[in-house]
Amino acid sequence: MSDTSILETLPESLELYLGSKRTQTAVDTLLGTKPNPPGDFDWKKMDFYYSAVLSAHQVRCEYAKLLSRTFREIWSCDLIESRFRQLSVVDSMLSVETVWTERQLSMLFGENGCHPEYTLEFSVYAWPDEGIRIYASLVHSSKPTRELLKLPRDNWTFEDGELWTHKGAHPFGAGKAVPINELKQKASVAIEVAKETIA
Repeated sequence: MSDTSILETLPESLELYLGSKRTQTAVDTLLGTKPNPPGDFDWKKMDFYYSAVLSAHQVRCEYAKLLSRTFREIWSCDLIESRFRQLSVVDSMLSVETVWTERQLSMLFGENGCHPEYTLEFSVYAWPDEGIRIYASLVHSSKPTRELLKLPRDNWTFEDGELWTHKGAHPFGAGKAVPINELKQKASVAIEVAKETIA
């Protein structure tokens, strides 16, 4: 598997979306809160309208699937599950709508042993204008977040008083090379530091 495996081949619908501002505008409009056709829309062309709405929803689903694959590849499931277990999440947290709106996919994990007071959150964020980023956060039920996870500041920065993100966003979009191995290494460091912190 190459260093840029995830984005070597994008689904056609997502590639069109990421590669064209005009397509992005059309899809975003169709995915609006209440995407109703214009009042003067020709009823004889309703099939075309419904097909367009279907395509817009496909773009959103393909994006969620891409982030899911990206998360699994960067945040090594084996490495996480050697010490942590997946926690129940709010129903909407992993919904297609939430992943699309937030531009990220996040998962919560708890420690397998005697420390249920700790909660880990790992995330992948990706959007053409801002690039691809990974986030890590460790929360204790009674301790300030800032005093917990201490990641190396040469590769990580602490944001918003609660989470860490790796320094430097990487380009994200059709034909853009993402250094997956580099992100995997940074994710592995975050997981190992979390293990040491909780021990």
